[in-house]
Amino acid sequence: MPDPYDVALGQRVSSARLGAGLSQGALAKAIGVAYQQLQKYERGENRLSVARLKRISNALAVPMNVLLGEREDPTSDALRVDPRVLRTALLLHSLPKANQRAIEALVALMDPSAVATAA
Repeated sequence: MPDPYDVALGQRVSSARLGAGLSQGALAKAIGVAYQQLQKYERGENRLSVARLKRISNALAVPMNVLLGEREDPTSDALRVDPRVLRTALLLHSLPKANQRAIEALVALMDPSAVATAA
């Protein structure tokens, strides 16, 4: 069973990769591993060495302490984004503006708070 710290680190790497708009294959190539190996890192199945983490940090232009879950400013509230939400946002952003507006209208119709307000 993967260690919870390795899983958390892998999730942060995955979120940072998606935030940078990179595929697993692109990041894997940048750090010199197969994409399957990167998948194992992102799932916490394989541990990341400090050297490999530094390569990931450089490739994503994200400080290592952020990937490790430490904040640059301990008083700030770090934004944590579910990788699925980020992936959906990136896909939405790639659509034509008219389609974006149509999807936003559809989501607004499904928002339970909007239904409660209308009632």
